[in-house]
Amino acid sequence: MSDELQFDDAAPQSTDETLSPHCASCERELRDTYFLANGAMICSECHTLLAAEAPGGSGAARFARALGFGALGGAIGAGIYFGILKLSGYEVGLVAIVVGFLVGGGVRLGAGGRGGWLYQALAVAITYGSIVATYVPFIVDEIDAMIAQEAAALTTDAEAPRVTILQDESLWLDGNPITTDQLRAELAAVSATAPAVLYYRERMDSEPPPVAEEVASAIEELGLERTNFTDPEFEEPLLLLDGMTGADVGSQLLMGGMLLFFAAASPFAGLPENLIGLAIIGFALYQAWSMNRREKLEIEGPLELADG
Repeated sequence: MSDELQFDDAAPQSTDETLSPHCASCERELRDTYFLANGAMICSECHTLLAAEAPGGSGAARFARALGFGALGGAIGAGIYFGILKLSGYEVGLVAIVVGFLVGGGVRLGAGGRGGWLYQALAVAITYGSIVATYVPFIVDEIDAMIAQEAAALTTDAEAPRVTILQDESLWLDGNPITTDQLRAELAAVSATAPAVLYYRERMDSEPPPVAEEVASAIEELGLERTNFTDPEFEEPLLLLDGMTGADVGSQLLMGGMLLFFAAASPFAGLPENLIGLAIIGFALYQAWSMNRREKLEIEGPLELADG
């Protein structure tokens, strides 16, 4: 169906010849016969287009516009939600309904008012994604707090080996130079009692040299945990986003996927205490869904202008 073929709540035009009736879609003058689409007078050509596309289907361009406008609405809604939270310190769950309205309206606008289950599903997915995306910064903060807490406990443990790799590819263990074979033997000797390996490499954001790959392989083979630090004094642990920045693409996708999974599951994690919040999200999803229902199309005709 053409994006311009919109007939919601349209009233039929007069068939009085002195008013020169025109097609409600293409605005061409009607001659001899016409059709009524939800009460709006249309010409035979527009009726053919409408009838051909009315049963279903969706153009790729229309869907792309619906996705783009819906995502824009979701971004605006999520920004409002997060802004209120940051400014007030309170989580206003009712803003989720605003997100549903903005996304639902955006999808319907982009789809040219087409509606249908495909656009309803799209609106629901974008709405839920936009709402739970606001949880990601708090999940990151919680993970960083856990990393910092574990790192603080490890740095006070005298048995935790401290591995340092400098930019010149020299390898150090507890402040003493060492070879990779010696390091492997030393780690094997303490693996039964050491909880983890404290690890620092200069230029962590650069491609790891062969010695770093050998050390990582040795730590993994021995089943040891590795806690990365950003300084050779082992005071500042490498936090989540910093670690993602320096990681390879595969690791970034994995960590990003885990964050999205935790965010998507967050509304259910607080049950039953979060029952009201989950109900508000459900209402927001229903809002986005209902705004993109397919309107029932009723076509009458062909009708003779002379019969009006």
